[in-house]
Amino acid sequence: MDRFSASDRLIYFQSQQIPMEEILSVNNLKKYFTKKGSSGVSKDITRVADGISFSIKNGETLVLAHFR
Repeated sequence: MDRFSASDRLIYFQSQQIPMEEILSVNNLKKYFTKKGSSGVSKDITRVADGISFSIKNGETLVLAHFR
């Protein structure tokens, strides 16, 4: 069995002919959460995503991460 380093694998996979068709497209994604106060009225708004657009093609990976 041949041993490859991470960079060897990257080159190997890049050399393969994979059609890069779009499999997912998102435009202007917005997601907000509201926190209601004791009176039931919206108090705070947390914007998780505000106007994000992206597309994913065959063979690509998308990672979403939240850092505080």
